Amino acid sequence: MDKFRSADFMINIKNIRDFSWQGKVEHLPSGQEQTFENFLELLFLMERKMEELGSPQEATEKRSWKK
Repeated sequence: MDKFRSADFMINIKNIRDFSWQGKVEHLPSGQEQTFENFLELLFLMERKMEELGSPQEATEKRSWKK
């Protein structure tokens, strides 16, 4: 079994400016890194990588709001 699942990320917050995070996110299985300037961009980068990999996968737990 691989050390990391395909949806594993490492988030490194370098700075907090104007109440927004700046830093980098690394996709652990591939080692690819991207910088981000705010939380929304971080979410977009992670979502894009997961879509690229065909997520959700069996190991991905999806949650939803209770009605």
